[in-house]
Amino acid sequence: MKAPRAIAITLALVLANFAIAQDTFTVNITRDGSGPLGLNETFPFVIEGQLTVTDGSNLGLAFFAFDLEVVPNDGGDPINLSLAVNMLGAPGVSEFEKPAGYSVDFTGTPVGNDLIQLGGGTNTINNTDPPDFPVGVNVPQNVGHGGIEMYVANEPGFGFTIPGDVGSGGPFNYTFRIKEGSLHANVITSFDGSDYVVDPVNAVIGADVQFEVVLCVPVPAAFAEPQAGISFANRAWDGFVDARRESNDGNTVNQGLDTITIEFTTEMENADGAPISAAAFSISDTAGTPPTIDNVTSSDGGKTVTLELSGHITLQQWTTFSFDGRDACSQAGFSGSIDIGFLPCDVNQDGRCNPLDVTKFRQYVNDIIEPDIGIEDDYTDINRNGSTNPLDLTGLRQLVFGTGLATKVWAGEVLPAQP
Repeated sequence: MKAPRAIAITLALVLANFAIAQDTFTVNITRDGSGPLGLNETFPFVIEGQLTVTDGSNLGLAFFAFDLEVVPNDGGDPINLSLAVNMLGAPGVSEFEKPAGYSVDFTGTPVGNDLIQLGGGTNTINNTDPPDFPVGVNVPQNVGHGGIEMYVANEPGFGFTIPGDVGSGGPFNYTFRIKEGSLHANVITSFDGSDYVVDPVNAVIGADVQFEVVLCVPVPAAFAEPQAGISFANRAWDGFVDARRESNDGNTVNQGLDTITIEFTTEMENADGAPISAAAFSISDTAGTPPTIDNVTSSDGGKTVTLELSGHITLQQWTTFSFDGRDACSQAGFSGSIDIGFLPCDVNQDGRCNPLDVTKFRQYVNDIIEPDIGIEDDYTDINRNGSTNPLDLTGLRQLVFGTGLATKVWAGEVLPAQP
């Protein structure tokens, strides 16, 4: 006859647990803001809970605890939460602080890269040790029924900060979450004035936070400024005029710039985030007959880009190379253009061919002056053989007078207005 009684007791316990399980304590982590983060950048967040009640089956939250972790989703370096997280009001539930509770800065204990056992509790167990905990304190009820912000990190100086030593590369994606199986909570199920009964409640891990880290130092996107000592071949600049010869046979225009290297101040990519390609560039000129871009190669993560053209830029015209993409670090859009002229003989870069160009040539090769930007050969390597020598002075004179390998008399010729 004992077996039926045992079954009845077991069934009663199951039903009791089933009734309690209908009540649910759900904890969500939410981020204030969006977008990628860089090193040492901070995003505010809130950890909040919601306690449901079914037929008056609980009188409010009595205790909760959980562990926090950050999971790299695609190869990023681990992030140590004890270094990254700074929370305000921990826990944010005043009912869990003395004298109603027994939590003292309950922000978790660092274990590896995680923070474990964050949480708090009311004084439902009549603590007597340490003695400053009151016995039989009037514990607040209905905690969590209307939702509670347990941890708040939305004030200046508080939040989730990407450590400066987390690594390099990226961008990488991370998940900031409550560790699976670590969330536990109790609710008050009855009281008689001083003695409280608490029971476990169904604890559910809700929303986590997905965030992206761009491991770079943002630099304003722009074309790199030209400077003395860096040739035009290695860093093109706006307003440069190719003053070298246009022909190697004196009959056909078969020489000129057909490769342009552009350097940016930071790594760049296409507007849609794809690696930088011809899709980010366009080309036009003042004659309406520009070459096309046949190929694009890049180095330094898209910081330096070389455009290979279908032919040389148009003679005695300005050719415009336009870029429309974005900064790979901040992902901010950037658009800009560089104009490059082609006028044989224009050594002094004033947009015309005249005797002053011969004077400037002599000043360069005799080391009377140095170019303000670029290198000497950018202006004086008239025959395009890679270095300046006496044959270049002969070639310059031929351009001026239309003799030798020049296709026309260039003296007096000018460029149209720069776009």
